[in-house]
Amino acid sequence: MLVKVKEVIKVNVDILKLQIGIDGLPLFKSSAGEFWPILCSISNVEKLKSLILPIGIFYGKKKPTSCASFLEEFLKEAIELTRNGLLEKGTIIKVKIEALICDAPAKSFILGIKGHTGYSSCTIWHNLLGIWQTC
Repeated sequence: MLVKVKEVIKVNVDILKLQIGIDGLPLFKSSAGEFWPILCSISNVEKLKSLILPIGIFYGKKKPTSCASFLEEFLKEAIELTRNGLLEKGTIIKVKIEALICDAPAKSFILGIKGHTGYSSCTIWHNLLGIWQTC
């Protein structure tokens, strides 16, 4: 997959716009195991729009216990890429993350809030005296 990406981006691409998807799903009905992939698509390059790249994968008996540890390596690489771009054959290609796509349970996990059916599960953030809080 990466070979295909490199072949396409070496032709007139100055920015890669990424959409990141995070979701948790059970692997089998009879198993307690959960699979949490971090996936990426490139939205601004026509030849790559249908390509889904796995960035990271977590498997365990339940969802990851810590959002911070689940996202740690991804965030390090994402920050590096968005700040410095991607160097390909002497050319720096800018990288922008334009969307983070999650279903409701994954969104509440990533944001560290209660699930969509929980009391005070609002996802609107307010800055009150320098402290960010949900509703």
